[in-house]
Amino acid sequence: MLPGIEVYFDPVCPWCYIGKSRLDRAMSRMGTGPVPLTWRPFLLNPDIPEGGVDRKAYLHWKFGGEEGARLAYGPVANAAEDERLDFHPDRISRTPSTVDAHRLLIWAEVEGFNVARLIDGLFRAYFCRGLDISESSVLVSIAVACGMDGTIVDRLLRGEQDKDAVMASSQSARARGIDSIPCFILGNSYAVHGAQPSEVWDSILRRLVDGEGFS
Repeated sequence: MLPGIEVYFDPVCPWCYIGKSRLDRAMSRMGTGPVPLTWRPFLLNPDIPEGGVDRKAYLHWKFGGEEGARLAYGPVANAAEDERLDFHPDRISRTPSTVDAHRLLIWAEVEGFNVARLIDGLFRAYFCRGLDISESSVLVSIAVACGMDGTIVDRLLRGEQDKDAVMASSQSARARGIDSIPCFILGNSYAVHGAQPSEVWDSILRRLVDGEGFS
């Protein structure tokens, strides 16, 4: 079995959206099968309240206003266009908490569902349609589309299960020195930061397939 990659990410992180697309493209070019990926929760905005915040208020706090946001999102929009990704941040009206979204992914992994497919669904819901991915109805809809039982997911979302696990994962990552995402951990020690071009991943994946170590 090929060595795997741990990925620290958040479904409201636009560079994570782009970074996953680039990694997916590189993996699709491999003729020897995919490298196993383990997706780890990282809260980009750990202080966001459970109900989220108004998008304009968030942009003002994060970037100093709409002009600062346009400057910050310019490179992101250009990268998304280069990747031919559907990307409409202007449709977002609230910046959500992602604790429940990460909980959904934990349950999907435990039950053997396709976690990567769920992550793609979260990205599309947020960055393409502007949906609030802290809302249970949105998360249930994404889960059902990926084959999960909507009734069970809805019941779990109403409880507290695995909230501590999400917080612990995010805090542990920061304790390890991870302060930006996406962050890819190879061999439990070597970190690849940011949305690397797929050509960079070609080289990294080839080294993994060939059994070369990273240090």
